Amino acid sequence: MTSISRYVEPVPLTYPGAAIVDVAARFANMPDVRALAVGDNGRIVGIVYREAVEIASRYTRAEQTVRDLMADDPLILTSTMAVREAISAILSDPGRREAFVVVDDSGYVGICGLRDLTDALMAVDSATEIVATEEFQSLVRTFDSEFRGHILGLLAMTDRLGRQHMSPDAQTQVRSIKATGETLLKLADEGQDLLKARQGRLELKPSAQLLRELIDQVQDRWIVRAAQSGVSLLASYDGDPDLSVMIDSCRMIQVFDNLVDHALQQTREGSVEISLHARKQGGEVRLEGRVRDTGSGLSATSAARILNSSSWRLDGEASLPLSLTRSILNCMNGSIRAEDNAGQGMTVVFALAAPIFEAVERTQTRPTAGSSPHVLVVDDNATNRMVAEALCAMFDCTCETAADGLEAVEAARVGRFDMILMDIKMPRMDGLAATKAIRNLGGAAAAIPIVALTANVDAEDARSYLAAGMCAVVEKPIKPDRLLQAITVALTAGAAQTGASKIAAA
Repeated sequence: MTSISRYVEPVPLTYPGAAIVDVAARFANMPDVRALAVGDNGRIVGIVYREAVEIASRYTRAEQTVRDLMADDPLILTSTMAVREAISAILSDPGRREAFVVVDDSGYVGICGLRDLTDALMAVDSATEIVATEEFQSLVRTFDSEFRGHILGLLAMTDRLGRQHMSPDAQTQVRSIKATGETLLKLADEGQDLLKARQGRLELKPSAQLLRELIDQVQDRWIVRAAQSGVSLLASYDGDPDLSVMIDSCRMIQVFDNLVDHALQQTREGSVEISLHARKQGGEVRLEGRVRDTGSGLSATSAARILNSSSWRLDGEASLPLSLTRSILNCMNGSIRAEDNAGQGMTVVFALAAPIFEAVERTQTRPTAGSSPHVLVVDDNATNRMVAEALCAMFDCTCETAADGLEAVEAARVGRFDMILMDIKMPRMDGLAATKAIRNLGGAAAAIPIVALTANVDAEDARSYLAAGMCAVVEKPIKPDRLLQAITVALTAGAAQTGASKIAAA
C-alpha cells in the first residue's frame, strides 16, 4: 500500500525560542498546515498546533515563545511507513493525534495529520475494501468518540455559562461558541454519513411526501439565516400542487440544506434561489432541484471537481457537504452538476426519480391471510426494498427482506410467508431462477404465491414470469393500487392452493 510520504507537508521546522506572534504569522501564510514541528540543533523536541498558536497570539505577551505552547512528546513516524501502519501507530499513541512528525534516514521530512491519512484511504482505488478494514473502522470510531466527547463537553459548559448573569456582549460570545460547537457536531454527522455512503450503508427511509410542502420546509429552515446574512432567499415549486412521491424526505432536505448552506457561505450580497421542478413520467416523477447563488466564491469548475472526486478535501471545508450531497444522490440513483451563471455565482442542479404516491381509499378491501399477511420482499436495491415495505405496511402487511435470489430461497425454506414480492434482475440468482427453486422446495414453501416486481412488463416477459410459477406482475415504479390488487390476487391464489392441498390430503 502507499506510504505516508505522499501525504507529508514539507514545512520547515520552528524552534523553541520562536516568538508566538511570529509563528502565528507563519500559520497565516500556510492555511492548510495544522501544526509545526519544533527542532533544536537538528533534534525534534516538540510539536505546536495551529489552534493553540492562533488563540495565544491574541493575548500573548511579547516574551512568550513556542516553548510555552509546544507538546514535548510528538509522535514521530518514518516516511516509508504504510498508511495502515501509521493508523495503527496513531491509535496506540496516548497523546494528541491531529498531526505527527515524519522523518527519514536523513532527518526531518515534514508534518502529516489524521485528515491526510483519512483522505489517503478514501482516495485510493480500493477505497471500498479499505474502509471495511478493522484499522480504518477503529480509527473512525476513536476519532468520532473523542471529537464528540470534547464538543459535547464544550456545549454543556456553554449552557451553564449562558444561564449566568452576564453582559449582553458576553452573552453574544457564549451564543457564538455554542453555535460553533453545534456546527462541529453537524460536520461530524456529515462525516459519518459520507463514510456510510461510501460503504453502501447509508439508510434511506422512503415515505409519502407532498412536494410543495418539502420546498416550504427548506425555505422555513433557512429564511432567518439568509436575512441575518443580508441575502434574499427565494424558493419556488413548479409542479402539480397535490403531487406526492415516495421518497426519503429527510435525505432530500439534507441535500437542499447542504447546497443552501454552501450558497449562503459564498454569497455576501444578492440572493440565493431554491427551486424544485416535478414532472410526471409514467408511474414516477422526475425531480430537478436547483440552488442558485450570486456569490463570488467557489466556481462551478471547482465545485464540479469536488462533485466528481473520490476525495472530500478539495477546495477546503466546502468540499465535505458537497461530496456528501453527491454520495446521498448516488444512493438515491440521482445525479448532480454545477453550472456557472450568466452573471455572477453558480447554480448546482440535481435530478432523480421517485415513485408517485397515490393515496388508497380506506374503504378498499384489505388483503386477508390470517390476521396480518407476512410478505417477503426480494430486491437487490435497498431503496426499492424500503419502498415496497412502506407500501405493504399501508395494507397492514408485515415484511422481511432479501437482497437476492439465493437469500430468498433460503428465507422461503426456513420461514413462513403468505406471499413473496420478487424482483427479476438480481446478482447471484435472478428472480426467475429463485422462483423455480422455491417451487422445487416442496411442502408449504412450494405453494407460496410469488408476485414479480419488474420494469419489464411486455406480454412476452409477463408470460415467462407466469410460466416460472409467479401468479402476478407489478410494474416498477410500484403504484399502491396496483400492488394492492396483486397482493389480493396472490393471497386469493394462496388460499385456493391451501384448500386444494387439504382436499388432496383428505
